[in-house]
Amino acid sequence: MNNLKNDTAGSVAITLSQATFTRQNQVVFSDLSWQFKPGEQWAIYGAVGAGKTTFLSALAGQLPLRSGNYELKVRVNTDAELQTVDRSSFRAHSALITFQQQNSFFNYERAFYQQRYQSLESEIAIPTVREILANVTTTCTYAEIEEIIDLLQLKELLPETLIKLSNGQTRKLQIARALLQKPKLLILDNPFTGLDEKSRQQLNAIINNVIKQGTQILLATNQQEIPESITQVLWLDDFKIKAVLSRADFFKKLQTEGAAKDENSDQSQDLQLTTIPKAKIDFATAVKFENVFVRYQNKTILENISWTVQKGEKWALIGPNGSGKTTILSLIYADNPQAFANKIYLFDKRKGTGESIWDIKKRMGFVSPELHLYFRQPLSGQQVAATGYTDTLTRPKTLTTEQEAQIQNHFAFFDRLDLLTKPFLQMSAGEQRLVLLIRSVLKNPALLIWDEPLQGLSREYIQRATQLLKNYCTPDTTLILVSHYADEVPHFVNNYFYLKEGRLDRMMQYPIEEETIA
Repeated sequence: MNNLKNDTAGSVAITLSQATFTRQNQVVFSDLSWQFKPGEQWAIYGAVGAGKTTFLSALAGQLPLRSGNYELKVRVNTDAELQTVDRSSFRAHSALITFQQQNSFFNYERAFYQQRYQSLESEIAIPTVREILANVTTTCTYAEIEEIIDLLQLKELLPETLIKLSNGQTRKLQIARALLQKPKLLILDNPFTGLDEKSRQQLNAIINNVIKQGTQILLATNQQEIPESITQVLWLDDFKIKAVLSRADFFKKLQTEGAAKDENSDQSQDLQLTTIPKAKIDFATAVKFENVFVRYQNKTILENISWTVQKGEKWALIGPNGSGKTTILSLIYADNPQAFANKIYLFDKRKGTGESIWDIKKRMGFVSPELHLYFRQPLSGQQVAATGYTDTLTRPKTLTTEQEAQIQNHFAFFDRLDLLTKPFLQMSAGEQRLVLLIRSVLKNPALLIWDEPLQGLSREYIQRATQLLKNYCTPDTTLILVSHYADEVPHFVNNYFYLKEGRLDRMMQYPIEEETIA
């Protein structure tokens, strides 16, 4: 990033003094005091539902300040003194990247999940990567823009529409869009979400480089990946400040608390399943690909993929961002038209020879990194979870007493009964993920497809979600799981399919080491 000198990069100072913020007339933070000094780089840490995203919204001026003080100072240029500015001008000096920001690029409410795989002919205007970047107001020179595009490996993606990007590619696009604004303060909400190991290393280097160029960083996370240039950590718990620590002290405290939790954790906890039967299992082979090829506009996405998943097998689908994992899953779960031009068998039957897509979906439970973007209607957590019974984005008109009990039982399993009535659109990304995980298992499916299921979850919820999966993964249940983290692949998964640049790299039938995760 040698060319990306920020001509107006100065310093930002934020002071909160006994500040109380509200959302829809409800207090979310009370008597909050915190200071962000010039030159400091902060990470905001906390579990799912701790208040990280809400805290960022409060700083960004998106929540009313009921009482107390909020002071924002900005150095307009290198030689100027810090000047107090109105909180409403926060956006003029900062760039915010959130996990849920993608829906600002495109109206997902008018789309449907399978559309990303359909013909490009559509009534909905879906922007390309080039169009999204071109719409950013920037003072960057042409050379600087090219450097950002190259740095984030977006050059080949410029003609691609947003809806066809992988989750990791979308994250890179969001970061590039923010860097084009040359912000004085770059705010990142769970920035490593959805990135493979190489991309996480690249992003870590980018963040460190951005700091060197004079831009301050405010990073929210529930993971332990905190770039080396971060100087301090604000630890939130239940919308309160738990601790203010240096980076080094934070890791010491995290290690101590993590060891204590592991010692006291209940490893034997099971979910009390109701009597809802498993989707019918009258097949020997769940999924079979025979020399599958997928191309879009002369670009090969998958090449000569052969893969057989027998009933009851548990598979991890591994590969870097853009390797074709999402496309493989779309051929199984979504109505990808290219499935009908290939030899693909689901539940012993070739796709397109009888069963409708809805007949197939009845046997599957599914969650993906971007699924939350399609729920734009004002639904509660219970209502979104209940759509798992319909295999659509629409809640059932009625629920049986047994179904209501089943849903409540699952929310109680995560100790989050509060999410039953909470509006889905007001939940954090992690809370939404819990709801969608519940949605995927409610009908006790024969085939579970979990695509990066633990994104946005903190350690304790990862452990609980893994336990949920274990409860459902009976000997007859088939599982396909995608993850970029070795420690997120449960021990009962013993088949590994490695994908690289759209081709089969290798298959293994034993646990993998962390360095083999792409």
